[in-house]
Amino acid sequence: MESQSDSAYLNCSNARATLLKLYNLDTPGSLDDAVDRLVEWVQKQEHFTKKDLPREFLEKSLLLAKNGSLEVTKKKIEKLLTVRTLLPYLFGRYNVKKDLYVKNIIHVPLPRLTSDFYRLYLLKMTEGNLTTDDLIKSYRRGVYMTEYGVKHDYFAGLIFIYDFRQANVLDLIAKFSMTNPRLYLTLIEAYGARVKAIHVVMKNATFAEAIMSVMKQILSDKLLKRAQIHKNIESVYNYVPRDLLPVDYGGKEKSLLELNEYWMDTLSTEEHINYVDSMNEAKTDESRRIGDTFNTEHLGMPGTFRSFVVD
Repeated sequence: MESQSDSAYLNCSNARATLLKLYNLDTPGSLDDAVDRLVEWVQKQEHFTKKDLPREFLEKSLLLAKNGSLEVTKKKIEKLLTVRTLLPYLFGRYNVKKDLYVKNIIHVPLPRLTSDFYRLYLLKMTEGNLTTDDLIKSYRRGVYMTEYGVKHDYFAGLIFIYDFRQANVLDLIAKFSMTNPRLYLTLIEAYGARVKAIHVVMKNATFAEAIMSVMKQILSDKLLKRAQIHKNIESVYNYVPRDLLPVDYGGKEKSLLELNEYWMDTLSTEEHINYVDSMNEAKTDESRRIGDTFNTEHLGMPGTFRSFVVD
């Protein structure tokens, strides 16, 4: 079943059918069989606090896994539920418009997919200094946006565009480091999205080395090779279809401010808040986990996130 969201703001037409075919899940009964296996596996996990995970969520997790692998899907579900337990301050009940507004950070998915079904995600940072609380609010909004995508969107992976042309880069780096550099990537990995490319746009080349230094702290070698720094938005056109960008970025989509206003309203509906609430119940009871190697093997830096304090 394709997304029921407003296609003018989140169009994933034909993506589901294409992904099912790509992963050999398009034959009659094959998808239901795979999801049934995941349902059976979830029921056997004594440390999961919620056993009635929606089939839609299990299907999306499967389609985001490499090659539609059941084993990879299980690890991704395990990671997400564990992250909710280890980082509870990111998974609360919020009205995005009232509770998570940060005036100088805008981040939205762009409406149309690339020809190979990747979703573009644009983050713009404007002038002004940040607090660590601003970044945590941004992460929380990211959780709400991602949960919406899990419910309504279909895509093969993500392409990130970070517009830092107006940002106070040194202040950003300082505050980002204070929130634990791997926190942002951990959230992305927890939801299982494949990252095809990362494009960072910044005017001042002097700070490029500093940005790369931070990226080396949080990205794997594989992802680091997919990251590029650009001096202007025109350079990004060589890698991303220009028409898919907002009109104020030289593209043909709605302006970034219009997209942001739509998503602030959409993510703040009572329906979506309640949905996120229900999904946040899916966590782990670490006292019931068999073995204690998962956090170290799959999350890294055991215990580090527990000690972080939000200002």
